[in-house]
Amino acid sequence: MNYHRNRSQSLLWFLLMYFFTYCFNPQLFPDTFKSVNSIVIILIVAYVLTIYRVKRIHVVYLSVFAIYASYFVIQTLASNLITSVISVVRLYLIYPSLIIIGLCVGRRINNSSKYSGILLKFIWSMGIIELLLAAYEIITSKYLINNIDIQRALSSYYGGRTLGLIRARVFTSSYLVIGDIFGILVFTSYTLYLKFKKKIYLIFSFAFFIGVFFASARGSVLGVIIALITLWLINRDHKPFKFQFKKIKWVLLIAAFVVSLIIIARNNTTFNYWFSRMSTIFDWTSSSQSNDVRLARWIKYIELWTSSAKNFLIGTGGLTAGYSSSLGVTESGLLEHLVELGLIGSLLYYFIMLYPFVRYLKSKNRSPIGNWIICSFVILFIHDIGLQISISDDICLLMWIFVMLMIIYGEIIDKRDTITRGKEKHCIE
Repeated sequence: MNYHRNRSQSLLWFLLMYFFTYCFNPQLFPDTFKSVNSIVIILIVAYVLTIYRVKRIHVVYLSVFAIYASYFVIQTLASNLITSVISVVRLYLIYPSLIIIGLCVGRRINNSSKYSGILLKFIWSMGIIELLLAAYEIITSKYLINNIDIQRALSSYYGGRTLGLIRARVFTSSYLVIGDIFGILVFTSYTLYLKFKKKIYLIFSFAFFIGVFFASARGSVLGVIIALITLWLINRDHKPFKFQFKKIKWVLLIAAFVVSLIIIARNNTTFNYWFSRMSTIFDWTSSSQSNDVRLARWIKYIELWTSSAKNFLIGTGGLTAGYSSSLGVTESGLLEHLVELGLIGSLLYYFIMLYPFVRYLKSKNRSPIGNWIICSFVILFIHDIGLQISISDDICLLMWIFVMLMIIYGEIIDKRDTITRGKEKHCIE
């Protein structure tokens, strides 16, 4: 059993390093790797199910997943509007099945502190390279990868005219999500600072926060802000955290000041463009063209979702509202799931996704690693609500990786609590 435990543990950490590399740099991998990733997940799920049993306490949660999977398969077979069966299964079934890996191996993880530190350092090192490359794109106004999608992003529009600006992208799937990557890296670097007490990590939290603005993605900025609020709310009663939060608060304020100086130093047009984009987070009037289009699409798909009892409860079928579908873009991952899965499927889907985080929030045990996981997920989740970024394979996979990590970390906490209670009972006796 120890042999299987050590082998599955090594396999898990290697898998995480590979998946983070893929999710941060999908443009470096051929499209065939989407299928490769799916096959790898299926094989590992099958492997852990053959050697481990799921705890009885998780039978209900796993049963909900089984019900959701059955519902999805039946709905998929009955739907006549599916654009791509493979993509549908990948996004709605294979990636969510990562929770099974978390449930099976969570309590069997040894040296979690050591391995989590290695994983965070790996992500942090990769993030430094991403930050330098993003800075190169911003400074030179040249993209590292050129294709049709990139060319469409070469020019930004402000006041009806084209500006000589670009939004950093590096090797991510879209310039809209690299801000999320840098947001995750803000918390990665801060977590490393809390773990190892080295100021270099705090300095790079500041640098990564500046990187969030390289993409000019409003959803990323909003996601990072809400993640910071979440971090404060779940730790506001912890005295050590209050002291540490003062440091990151000043780091972020300084970073915002530096960003402002950089923008102003270039030219007023650049400043006006960036300020205009950020201000539209709060501007939902007809004067905001992008939000006006977004509202129109939201209304369109809400009407489609509520147009019949069947659509409302069961949905229209997978990927009928995706980027490549005939129905068009929903501009909201939440709305897309409601339209495609219906109310029943969406409730099951989001229960599976959010339950591990609710469980963590209910526990009294909070730690930098757990906070990193939940804050990273919040950034992606908030952005997906307003932009539908989970339709992209790499982002959908990354979201479910954080769900899996939350399950694993929750199991590690339970294991520690059980050992602690056993020792206390032994001392009393």
